[in-house]
Amino acid sequence: MYLTYRVNKTREQFDALARVKKGTLSEILSEVVKTHVASKKEFNELYREIERLDREKTKYFQKFGIVRFNPFGKNEYEQSFALALLDATGTGVVVTSIHTNARSRIYLKEIIRGKSKIELSPEEKNAIQLAIKL
Repeated sequence: MYLTYRVNKTREQFDALARVKKGTLSEILSEVVKTHVASKKEFNELYREIERLDREKTKYFQKFGIVRFNPFGKNEYEQSFALALLDATGTGVVVTSIHTNARSRIYLKEIIRGKSKIELSPEEKNAIQLAIKL
């Protein structure tokens, strides 16, 4: 009785499989194996790409800080700014734009691990600190 049940259950499962795909059991299983191998290859390629992106992500700007200010000490018309763009290690640049009625100036300073070889203004230091806190 039990063996008859198992044979019928196995036949039902095979029939369900055969309805999805046409061919002999050997052909169907061969196709399943090929699909599995192809899927595994795609998975491995995706995994390698994720590892590469994970290694490179520290090189991209991830942190930013911006400070608006008036270079003349007045509180109105704060159109000048210092913008810090840093990667995960605190390396990047700080861009400073000084706006006056007569002209605008833009300065760029390299930042390595939160420090600059060129003296930084208080606004630039503040922008870097804001970026590092992110």
